[in-house]
Amino acid sequence: MLTLGVACASSAPVTPVEVVDAQVAAIRAGDLAQAHALLTPEARVVAPQWPRAADVAAPVDAVELSRSARWERAGGALVLERAASGWQIRAGVLGLMRAGTPEEALTSFALAILSRDYRALLNLLPQRDRPMWTADRLAAAFDAPATRARWIALAQGLRGGPAPLTWIDRARVRAAVGESTVVLVREDGGWKVFDVLPASVYTRP
Repeated sequence: MLTLGVACASSAPVTPVEVVDAQVAAIRAGDLAQAHALLTPEARVVAPQWPRAADVAAPVDAVELSRSARWERAGGALVLERAASGWQIRAGVLGLMRAGTPEEALTSFALAILSRDYRALLNLLPQRDRPMWTADRLAAAFDAPATRARWIALAQGLRGGPAPLTWIDRARVRAAVGESTVVLVREDGGWKVFDVLPASVYTRP
């Protein structure tokens, strides 16, 4: 059993301070295998040149800047980050929402455009269209320099107030946003964005 203080098997380092203390203790004890084990997989690839034990200074008090967590789920990942103020969701929150009404779908659509949440946009596509797209392809389409400003204007229009709705039938509705029209359809997974018209405004320079 290892006997490196906080680095022993019965009390593996958990906090940032404990990890740094364990790293210093391992180098001072000449246990470079343990020092290597405390590195991330990416850092291990670099093959660091370890300092001599006599050159290792005692660490000062650590200040944790941030910590991240990632929750993989159907439709994307929820990414959280912890800073001084506590844990906060950094990305993916829109993917947790099921649009139960056309208004909710329009709100999610606008927020996803403005926040560049392309996984949320992917989740808002109808089931038949989703296999043709990826988050990266949507990013290329929505971030194209020639049309990005138009998408932002559409999203801001949707955020500016309730869009007038015209029901086509019980499962389809049109929302008027200035000169544009957003067509939504209802599926088992909630309301989805079927089309944005006129298409030429959002696909051409």
